[in-house]
Amino acid sequence: MDIEQSTITAFLTGLLTPIIKDAIKENTISLPPPASEPPAERFIDTKEVSELLGVSSVSVWQYEKNKVLQSYRIGNLKRFKLSEVLSSPKAIQRTKK
Repeated sequence: MDIEQSTITAFLTGLLTPIIKDAIKENTISLPPPASEPPAERFIDTKEVSELLGVSSVSVWQYEKNKVLQSYRIGNLKRFKLSEVLSSPKAIQRTKK
């Protein structure tokens, strides 16, 4: 009786294993990989913008006024996004008179 029972068990195991694996694959939800958060945007002040662009603080104010640069209010402070400053047009070349 032991030989028949082990044969039947082996037969059923071989028969049912692929069916069970397929059922698990079909009913398993695959989750997308967790999205990594983009790095936090760095904000800089007018002095740092003027140093990066090689212009005066007044020129930075004029760039903001003429919508060349976008400023953001953080509380009572005016800040600029570093990525936007780096991608903005460079300082205007002035001709000597």
